Amino acid sequence: MTKQKPFSKLKKVIDSLFDEKLKMEFCCNSYPIRGQWGHHNSIPRYYVKIGKEIIWDFPKDFDMKELPFYYWAENNYINELVREYIDTPIEKLLNKKFKNDKNGFIMQYLYSNHQDIFEIEYKLTELFKAADRRIGKDNLLKWAKKVNNPKVDRILAIRFNNK
Repeated sequence: MTKQKPFSKLKKVIDSLFDEKLKMEFCCNSYPIRGQWGHHNSIPRYYVKIGKEIIWDFPKDFDMKELPFYYWAENNYINELVREYIDTPIEKLLNKKFKNDKNGFIMQYLYSNHQDIFEIEYKLTELFKAADRRIGKDNLLKWAKKVNNPKVDRILAIRFNNK
């Protein structure tokens, strides 16, 4: 198993790919909590900002109320998703389906055969693609027509002065 790089290193690289005009940042905060039996955990919060406005927020923007935090706090794979995006060759970015852009959890209940399956679609790489300074305007606009994501449309409008 390879050791994961600190988030600050990922942040520095991913933020450097964004068009400067956007003033877009990818951020992560970790909120420490203490369990009832003395266990120490932390709840991560990932978010994307344009200027001071948050346009994407995990877990806030996702229906996570039914799912205990310990199901997703350690296993959300967002750092791995960012690393995968950074490592993808530019010519493959627009057509690539990122495996970690979706995540699923199975909740098994004690003394029951019942299971609930929760699936989360982050759509984070769509925002990264729209903001990526390495991708040209024509290719992005063609790609955006297929995506149908209002946040992508907003990023492109700011980026290409179509506010």
